[in-house]
Amino acid sequence: MTVGSAAKPVTLRVKNGAYVGSVKASPVGLYSFVVVKNQSQLSVVVSIQEQQKVDLNVKVDGSLLKFDNTSDNMALSVLNEKINALDRRLWTKDVMTGDEMKELVKGYVKAYEEIAEVGGVTEHVKNYMKVYSHARAYNAYSSFPSALKIAEASIPFSCDDVLPSPTEVF
Repeated sequence: MTVGSAAKPVTLRVKNGAYVGSVKASPVGLYSFVVVKNQSQLSVVVSIQEQQKVDLNVKVDGSLLKFDNTSDNMALSVLNEKINALDRRLWTKDVMTGDEMKELVKGYVKAYEEIAEVGGVTEHVKNYMKVYSHARAYNAYSSFPSALKIAEASIPFSCDDVLPSPTEVF
């Protein structure tokens, strides 16, 4: 688990049949939880608020990590699942029509919006998910030339056609 980009990762150790570890408190209560095993890396952001100690029960579902101890962590896990599905579609389809490309980019933001509507998610986690989903949508748009082996000029729409400006998101 890490706190912020400058933090050093913490390696969990086995104690009484469970993995345990400690991290410094994050000023925003969000932590990146990463598991590296058998040359694979799985990651998800988790929210821990105002607690000195917390037990996190991680579930591994295929190539996804899931936490369901709070509404925030359920929402973050679901967003991670939806974004991973969109990423797989981006990188495994050989050909996409312009409409399919637009829907894929919009899908990242739609994933956030669907989760945010459910309720029970704190504002700071909603804000993180909003920024993260928009950044991933832009990343998907930028990845079309590499993923689909096409020229950038052949993308039949601009990012501005499907995504709000960064000033609207931030």
